[in-house]
Amino acid sequence: MIYFVEVAHLFNTHISQVIGWKFNKITGISTRGDVITQFPGGIPSQSLQDAWTIEYEADGLPAEYLKIAKKISNDLLTPTDWYIARKTETSVAVPDKVTAYRTAVRAVYAAVKSAIAGASDADALAALYVVAAGASGGTPLEVDGTDANVVSTSNNTVTSNGHGYVNGERIIYNNGQNSVDKPIKGLVSGEVYYIISATTNTFKLSLTPTIYGDEAVVSLTGVADSGTAHTFTSLGKPSVGVDYPDEFNLAYK
Repeated sequence: MIYFVEVAHLFNTHISQVIGWKFNKITGISTRGDVITQFPGGIPSQSLQDAWTIEYEADGLPAEYLKIAKKISNDLLTPTDWYIARKTETSVAVPDKVTAYRTAVRAVYAAVKSAIAGASDADALAALYVVAAGASGGTPLEVDGTDANVVSTSNNTVTSNGHGYVNGERIIYNNGQNSVDKPIKGLVSGEVYYIISATTNTFKLSLTPTIYGDEAVVSLTGVADSGTAHTFTSLGKPSVGVDYPDEFNLAYK
């Protein structure tokens, strides 16, 4: 599940002051290291931004990003909290899939918290909340799902020379047959997967990324019964702060 955090909103709300100027060849303004002005509740006007190279005092931003991460995590855990209460009250075991899901949510929160703490400046913080374009671009990759040279059940790999995928890239698989449900065996048409163990010409798939802490290779149990144009379409590579577990993910159902 991808969450888009409104970085611009955070900056407009929480950056309160300019802490210096750098020399600007156009205006001739020299560097000053002291606080030059205050902008409560907002950033400088566009005219000032155009004239100066501005360094922002962003000390308050990490705490705000952490609050967002906590809220997202709490919201994701809340629907399954009753399993925990039931176990406490009646000793009924929490289903393994529910435990796995909740563990993944906590793993992502821990990773986001660590990344926020390690961010050196506001730009580094903002970089935690983007989905980068995949190395393969957005053009669907077509493969013959019926070809055993393409679909390896012994290695659980898909072969496509120079596919361009990188580990951690999100892709959506489609069997390319409209209403005919004859996917590569082991996959579900329309499902989102993550690229893992990518080489130049082969890749494997997982229902979850490394950050969830439960990445596992999907077993390809057979070639498709039909279809020579099965597709894998990149959805980009999400940064740590935007990709959270989804209880409807097949890994947790």
